[in-house]
Amino acid sequence: MSKKITVFTLLICCLFVISGCGNKLKTYKVTGTVTYKGEPVNDASVTFSPKVEGKGDVAFSYTNDKGVYVLQTPQGKPGGGTTPGEYLVLISKAELVNVGQTGVDSTGNALFNQKVNLLLPPKYSGNESPFSATVTKDSRKNVFNFDLED
Repeated sequence: MSKKITVFTLLICCLFVISGCGNKLKTYKVTGTVTYKGEPVNDASVTFSPKVEGKGDVAFSYTNDKGVYVLQTPQGKPGGGTTPGEYLVLISKAELVNVGQTGVDSTGNALFNQKVNLLLPPKYSGNESPFSATVTKDSRKNVFNFDLED
């Protein structure tokens, strides 16, 4: 009888592992475009941050060469979207720029001081971003386009 209980327990444990222990988020596809001065922005970071703690899940994406993004949560599948809720939308793009050589590493490669050069206006990347979005269970309504200006 103990073998039957052990096998049964093992099967139940396997089912929990396969199903993700019931902690899967129910997400809905969210997509859109990012443009700056009317032109698509490639490689911009798009983050949806819940306006109210516990009412939504942070989601992120990068834009492609046409400015299109498709959100996903950190624990979700690529392009899987996010949970319903009201979100602050943060958009940024930056590059590291060498600003002077500081030395040489052990293999002879030059070492540089670097600074971050923002490629989009900073007002879109902080808590004062003018952009927000309300994600719903109806994915047809979850298309959010953002046109950035100076």
